[in-house]
Amino acid sequence: KARPLNHPAAIPIRSTMERAMDRARGFAAVGIVAAMSLLGGCGGENTDSPAAAGNGACDVVLDVTGHPSADWSFQELSKSVKSGALQQTCADRLMLAGLITDYSKANACPTPSVNTYVRDPNQKKQKRLQDEAWLTYTQEVNDLFVCGVYGDAAADPGSARALKFEGSDVFSAVQESQQSMSAVEGPKSLILFSDMRNTMPPMTVPNREPVDEAVAQLQEKGVVPDLQGTDVIVVGSGTSDAISPVRQAKIVDFWTAFFQAAGANVQFQESL
Repeated sequence: KARPLNHPAAIPIRSTMERAMDRARGFAAVGIVAAMSLLGGCGGENTDSPAAAGNGACDVVLDVTGHPSADWSFQELSKSVKSGALQQTCADRLMLAGLITDYSKANACPTPSVNTYVRDPNQKKQKRLQDEAWLTYTQEVNDLFVCGVYGDAAADPGSARALKFEGSDVFSAVQESQQSMSAVEGPKSLILFSDMRNTMPPMTVPNREPVDEAVAQLQEKGVVPDLQGTDVIVVGSGTSDAISPVRQAKIVDFWTAFFQAAGANVQFQESL
């Protein structure tokens, strides 16, 4: 088992990612760090919250497993924030930010807890405050990426409680999204920056089973969540050099059937 390196905060993020990819291989444990960022409370009965009022929201999950797909996915997430595409898709309302990593100690990482929903009578001020909030979120994602790879060395013990998922990576993130979106009445989006490979229980993706049978098995186990009315956008599927075109097609076919069974609309894109 590899030891966490010293705190790499002073290392440029590109250098960090290059080193991270080398260290990510060979680890079996998978952890997801996720946190909700709600305005005025997080209860489903809070009808005064902007999300409940129908303004819409989104969950964002960054997958830093696999090489070189992790590097690519991270770059795509950062690019989508800088261009404003992520904010527009999320209706400026981030509900959950998650990290999928090969490094088990990521469960101790600080979690993004930025409230990206900003409203002000002065439109210029609102835009400025909202831009600042998303820039803060981008920085926290950077920190989360570093911590997810290097473990406790970069963790803040005073940070918000991280949610620990036993078992799989992508499946757990999708199940968590169902809970975080339960009070949202407006447009809902789940954005996954991932190659969508899954190597942990309850199922390896891709596999040799017929897609319909595989999804049916997961439904029987209660793994398929209720994502009715959610738009799922997968960014980065097919970016791993370890996946052949045939296997990649199987990945897309599986997740298409999975999200359809969950009641969601799914799109596979190269960028947001």
